[in-house]
Amino acid sequence: MTQIVLEFRQDQNSSPSYTLVVDVCSSPFGAKWVGLLEEELKSRRLHLEKHFSFLGWLSPPRDMRSLTAQLKDSLQKICSLREFPDIAGLQSVDREQLNKIHHNFEKLTGQIWDQSGLYNRLSATDRYHINSVNELVHEMEYFFESEKQAQNGRRITPRLNFSSLPREPRILLEESDYDKFALELPFGAMVLKYCQLGKSHLQAWQDNDIDIEEKNINSLRYYSRDFCIDFHERKAPPVEFYDWLRKREIKVENFQNKFVDNLGRLHGIGELHIGSLRTDQSPEAIISALQSHKDLFAISIQKNGHTSARAEFSYRWDDLSYERRQTYAYIGFRS
Repeated sequence: MTQIVLEFRQDQNSSPSYTLVVDVCSSPFGAKWVGLLEEELKSRRLHLEKHFSFLGWLSPPRDMRSLTAQLKDSLQKICSLREFPDIAGLQSVDREQLNKIHHNFEKLTGQIWDQSGLYNRLSATDRYHINSVNELVHEMEYFFESEKQAQNGRRITPRLNFSSLPREPRILLEESDYDKFALELPFGAMVLKYCQLGKSHLQAWQDNDIDIEEKNINSLRYYSRDFCIDFHERKAPPVEFYDWLRKREIKVENFQNKFVDNLGRLHGIGELHIGSLRTDQSPEAIISALQSHKDLFAISIQKNGHTSARAEFSYRWDDLSYERRQTYAYIGFRS
């Protein structure tokens, strides 16, 4: 059995005091994904983007007010690129504004398979702030969703996001990998992180994103070592989503987990499932514990009870030196 062990701590002056264990799916894709993660952990070159690790948790200091301030700061620092709207009077944002900002990010960076020449000529500082805009947009989207759940008296829908630099390697999915896309997932499912630009068809539909260009709506084509853990159950998309696909002249039956588009490209629906949380704690207890342990300190891989790789990330996102560390990670990084 292969497991991913995540160690969390309360603050920089404390030792890890909360642990989560994830059983990796026993499948050909699970084996090759964990092999990639193992190789990268052993290299000790990874920089964990800790400022985007906890999404949708509704707790300070990363609340909507602070996220809006960070978004405004990054937008102001790259406004000379003339790809983003005027944000001089930005005090708050809504989903429509986030969609427009994300659309401008897409135009500026380009796709993995169609990169922007401008982006790759920019300084590490500019690339850091451009990517911060993207990550902040997604963090705010998760905040809005959890806020809606809380207002309706329901459990919030947060996510743990393991996002790291450098972005490479990103490897093309094989046709058989699309069988692992799941429409329904239990609490604590580990899924592959969306490691390319744009949005999946399901996310574009959920966001009611009328600004995104058609070419930027894609299922995952690539996989990387990065992953997410969703601390909520995921239900199958409703029939209305499949109706939306068919209106786009996509041939698909209700509750399929994949389809082929008009250009012959294969797309997965849902999330690419790579592991499941092993725990006897209730969802409420896990969310409560992570609320006070929001610093991912270490990650390790265990195979049949033996540790095959481990890496520590001793810094925090609110360290005074963090932005400098993050910017340094972008030196030599290209989209």
